[in-house]
Parts: sequence; structure tokens; C-alpha cells
Amino acid sequence: YYESWKYPVLRELIPMMPGATPRDVADACKEHVSAEEVRDVLNFLVKAGFLKKDGEKVYSQTEQTVIGSKEALPIAIRAMHKEMANMAARAVDRYAPNERYFTGVTLSVNQEASERIAKELDACCRKVLAIANEYSDQDQVCRINFQFFPVTDKIKEVRHA
Repeated sequence: YYESWKYPVLRELIPMMPGATPRDVADACKEHVSAEEVRDVLNFLVKAGFLKKDGEKVYSQTEQTVIGSKEALPIAIRAMHKEMANMAARAVDRYAPNERYFTGVTLSVNQEASERIAKELDACCRKVLAIANEYSDQDQVCRINFQFFPVTDKIKEVRHA
């Protein structure tokens, strides 16, 4: 599930398109995916219990949300995070500002602040999912990437200018 962007995106998209063919689903994706890949991913999602078949070409999610953890399949999750980060980088130029939202901040932290910020980002992600789950008329799949990572080495001693 975590090996590629296709699994979580198609898990969200397919239930929004009852009666759609794999080609229709592939054409609705902003990133390239073939009809054959859609078929393969759909079969996996059903077999693994992420989606259930409700009728002819009609599917629903078995759970509202799927949240991966740092401990679960770390190599596969890292591969998906790389794909999603690359998609975000392309989105900067690909979509008009009114179709996307990007923000960022560069800050100084210590270990305790870093740990608290990571927990806050987890809480924010859960809150965003809760907001999305309040609605039943979804019409698009979007991705939020939270990146919080060091851009310098740790400084061993404080230096004053």
C-alpha cells in the first residue's frame, strides 16, 4: 500500500467514480497511471481489505482513513514519501496559486522543540482528516505533505558574532 502514490490516491478516487472503467479512473489522475495499473491496484485494494465491492464497478472504503506510522514498513513508506515530495515539487509550477496552497517556515530548534513540533504535525494531520471526514460529497483527491527536516548540522557550541 505504501510503495507508491497510486494506492492511497486510487483508494480515495475509485469510490467517487461508481461505474467508471479503469481507463476513466486513470484519466482522472493528474500523474500518469495506466488503465492496467489501475486494475492491478484495484485488485490489491479489494484483496487487502482497503476497498470492498458494492456492485458492478462500484466500490467503497472499508475504513474512512488509513494512517501509516514510522514503524510500519519504513522502506516502503520512505519510497512513497519521496514520490509525494516530487509530486509536490512539480505542483509548484503545474497548478495556479488558487489551486494549491504552499507555505513554509525556517526556524531554529533544540531536540525538545523538534519532538514537540513532530507531535503537533501528527495532531494537525489527524485534525485535517477529521475535517475531511465531516463531508460525504467529496469530488477530488488531494495530498498534504508535512516536511520537517534539518537543513544544518547540530551546532555543538553556541557562537556569538
